[in-house]
Amino acid sequence: MPVSELVTLLKDAIESYAHSMLLVRQRRLPEARAALEAYIKNYEKGNLLHLYNSYLLNTMVPLMNTCIALNDLHAAVTWNKAIIQRMAGSRAMPENSPEIAEFWYHLGDLTQRLARNRAGKASRGGSALINRYHKDAKQAYTNAHKIYAIAYGRDHPKTIASLARRNEIKNEQL
Repeated sequence: MPVSELVTLLKDAIESYAHSMLLVRQRRLPEARAALEAYIKNYEKGNLLHLYNSYLLNTMVPLMNTCIALNDLHAAVTWNKAIIQRMAGSRAMPENSPEIAEFWYHLGDLTQRLARNRAGKASRGGSALINRYHKDAKQAYTNAHKIYAIAYGRDHPKTIASLARRNEIKNEQL
């Protein structure tokens, strides 16, 4: 690719990102979500930006938060998992990074919320889905706990909180 095309591509990517973030700041959430999803589709799926480009990761975080604000927890879980995979896979930070632990903890919270929402709706097969959500949440809290214990120590409030949240799931399953 000629340098002039690369410069144009990067300029367009930065402007598109800035526009998407403006929509987020203005709390125009449905529009922001559409713009953020289009950004990822265009620049990631179109192989225009490298898989680990910071703009792509920095787009996924507000997209996940926008999905939460729009009460689309399934999409938020999907984006949270993509963020974890991207952060861990990039090797830009250590595996035991507190930043990665935060996303594991957040994933546990989101899947636990999905389980609670599902528990409020009686249906056949619902208990299997609730159990899967509990299992996923428990694993996410376990992953967060392991990283927090290494990064902060066993007595740190975040380490203790992640263990408490994991144990809370055991009580919900009873």
